[in-house]
Amino acid sequence: MQGRSDMIPRAFHPRPMKLMMVVGLTALLAGCGSSSFRVDYPSVPAETTAGWRVADVRVAVPETLVVSEANVFIPKADIVWHGDPEGDRKAQVADIIRQGVLAGARGLSGGQKVTMDVTLERFHALTPRAFYRSPAWGGVNSIVFNVTVRDASGAVLIGPERIEADMPAIVAADNPPAEVFSVPGGQSRATLIAHVAAVTRAWLNLGPDQRVQIRRVGG
Repeated sequence: MQGRSDMIPRAFHPRPMKLMMVVGLTALLAGCGSSSFRVDYPSVPAETTAGWRVADVRVAVPETLVVSEANVFIPKADIVWHGDPEGDRKAQVADIIRQGVLAGARGLSGGQKVTMDVTLERFHALTPRAFYRSPAWGGVNSIVFNVTVRDASGAVLIGPERIEADMPAIVAADNPPAEVFSVPGGQSRATLIAHVAAVTRAWLNLGPDQRVQIRRVGG
């Protein structure tokens, strides 16, 4: 009696498992959308920012934002972060955003003290699974927040302005330096803080324009 595999026509025999996994993963990552990853913001005129000096940056993370600890390729959540030990993910990502915005605004040296109120909309970094299993050049960190600038009385000077600060993510297949592998998901706080700072500087007209479309396997 023939086995079941002998009864399947040659044209319909399953492909090797490894090839099927690669094809399936590529399709999964490509399915997350090709137009949603970018750095974009409405640039603040230099003559406006010239008189500012930042007194404080306050970051709010709405209770409605969903946090995921699921170690899957693309969690359905607003906040995905594995670069710190387990804990309050909303507080962790709020600190990253605050440090980044503060660093980016450090060049403001005018006489008017201002406060920047930041409301987080999305912070979606790679999971460990995505870091280790994505194809080369296949990861994206998606960060979106809104900023309102206020004077000392609390009056709004500008905003809220929406800042999209997505960035290509390092994955294991990119052959990064060895120290990257010591961070779950491979995405370090320092890298993300530096990126948010660069985008903030550009938004404030203090540094080079960072606006760009990101083309990756997942983007």
